[in-house]
Amino acid sequence: MRKHILSLIALGLTFTTTAKSGTVIFDNFSGTFSQVHAWNGPVPAGTGFVAVGTTTYTRAQLEQLANGSGHGFMVFGRDVLEENFIQFGESITFGFNGFDGYFQGVAQGDSGDAAFVGKPIVLVAGNSSTIAESSGIMVIVSPDNFAADNPIFSANIGPDSGQFVSGGPGGTNTINANLPAFTMNFRMFDVIPEPEISILALFSAALLFLRRQRHC
Repeated sequence: MRKHILSLIALGLTFTTTAKSGTVIFDNFSGTFSQVHAWNGPVPAGTGFVAVGTTTYTRAQLEQLANGSGHGFMVFGRDVLEENFIQFGESITFGFNGFDGYFQGVAQGDSGDAAFVGKPIVLVAGNSSTIAESSGIMVIVSPDNFAADNPIFSANIGPDSGQFVSGGPGGTNTINANLPAFTMNFRMFDVIPEPEISILALFSAALLFLRRQRHC
């Protein structure tokens, strides 16, 4: 009898966990089969990362972060994205089926959680293991938002089912040149100091040099 009760409890817990499990499928191995490139070619298999999640930023604000310098994703914008990105499920590396520049993953979690529900589904990919360590960033925002299971939440995101806010068309597909390719945004810039700050820094350096010469 006790075993029977424990079995029922375990079944109930499994059902509860499943009922709260939303699913987001993310890939570029379907549709137009668009390959993702880094600086000088497709992202090598077994490297980089691809993850889905959300942020507290709107699509317009993400675009501003990605292009705030007018040239590309500033280091500041990348670091803000790193701090603000809330990951949903597990991330993966590039190399689906061993192909460079391709990915396919399934993220599962509680899509009805307050951190996700009602917020845009965002895909972020980089050429290193994290956002902060990556010199190249790709960000795609889905037209769909996370929602609670009713009865089941499921969504897809990828180059063919979302809006690019960092990265875009570019490069030659190494699997088939007739297929499209997308390139991460690699133009990272630190904030350029104001002219008066640069002059002050040079003046301070000159004073330090003169002091050292005087003590020699």
